[in-house]
Amino acid sequence: MGDKEYYDRLGVAPDATIDQIKKGYRLMAMKYHPDKNPDPGAAEKFREVSEAYEVLSDEQKRAAYDRYGKDAFKEGGFGGGDGFSAEDIFRSFFNFQGGGGDDFFPGGGRPRGQRRTKDIVMELPLTLEELYNGCTKKKEITKTATCDKCEGKGHAGNSKKKFTCSECRGTGMRVVVRQIGPGMITRQQIRCDECGGEGESIPPKDRCKGCAGEKIVQIKKTLTLDVERGMREGEKMVFSGESHQAPGVTPGDVVFIVKEKQHATFQRDGIHLFIEKEIPLVNALTGIQFFVKHLDDRQILIQTSPGDIINPNDSREVRNEGMPIHKRPYEHGNLYIKFKVQFPTSLTPDQLSSLKKCFPHFVKPPPNKENVPAVNMAPVDKDTMNDKGYDDRGYNAYDESDEEEPQGVPCQQQ
Repeated sequence: MGDKEYYDRLGVAPDATIDQIKKGYRLMAMKYHPDKNPDPGAAEKFREVSEAYEVLSDEQKRAAYDRYGKDAFKEGGFGGGDGFSAEDIFRSFFNFQGGGGDDFFPGGGRPRGQRRTKDIVMELPLTLEELYNGCTKKKEITKTATCDKCEGKGHAGNSKKKFTCSECRGTGMRVVVRQIGPGMITRQQIRCDECGGEGESIPPKDRCKGCAGEKIVQIKKTLTLDVERGMREGEKMVFSGESHQAPGVTPGDVVFIVKEKQHATFQRDGIHLFIEKEIPLVNALTGIQFFVKHLDDRQILIQTSPGDIINPNDSREVRNEGMPIHKRPYEHGNLYIKFKVQFPTSLTPDQLSSLKKCFPHFVKPPPNKENVPAVNMAPVDKDTMNDKGYDDRGYNAYDESDEEEPQGVPCQQQ
């Protein structure tokens, strides 16, 4: 490697990583930016730093610079022996082919490194039944494709004319000079507006009738998606190379992201399923049986073991009745059931007597206190509670800050 000037401008070594190059550029740009550095030579230093970063931050440009130095970016560069010309260089580095504009390139603007169109990203809403059992879906997408009538040339295939853009002379870029301060100017390369960065401008009479000179057309395509059992929300299904097409550009991917729909009965947490079940108190004490219709339409009989008592908010598990494990569809998580117990609102004297006979060990004798008055409890009346100045916690809700001096009563003078 002979020419190291660009590396010196950024203060990095020739074997610097891209992160080190970015860091060096940030430091030098802050040091010489005309808005921060009033020195008359700062603007020129800033331009040199930007020029160096423009080359070293791009993999292709950096490789050319390491091999040929700054001469690679001058007219007749690359030594001529390799068959490169200045036009080849500019086309390699700056030419936007495809006629689709920035919308086809990730992030917009000039693509760096290997040119690639944007991915098409879509949500794929699926029911819990579809994720449990697996299914096949068909989705139609709209994308651009290279015009088959002109093979992406934009003009008649047998035309031998050259349509070099007169504004940028086929480079796809033009130089803009801007004044950034008193006596200071900067030169910047931007994409040519006349040809859209393509380097050529086709007259209307020579444009392809199929694509109107755009080189691409809109098409619809149907993709078949195989949803695997146990897939989770957020997982991606990728169709490589099925995104927009443009001449000379690698197509991106079509990506479907799984979106799980809410279910009326089941809730999912990873490989497990959860449901809630409300049962009467008598069943909580004596045992319960009930059916659950599973996500594959099976009816499952759920029952408690003999003597198993269910308390309010208790949970039970049914092993291996959860979701299939993705990539291992014959293995399952568990089904968890949370119980809500319905208590009776009142009991008759006969029912009370029967309960005491059933649970004699749990019946506590009344306290033996003579001459102590007894009072009965009643359900809380919140309206009455609030009317008496108490909030739901039983605290006095009276706010001392609301206290006002009685009106119309004058203070007694001493």
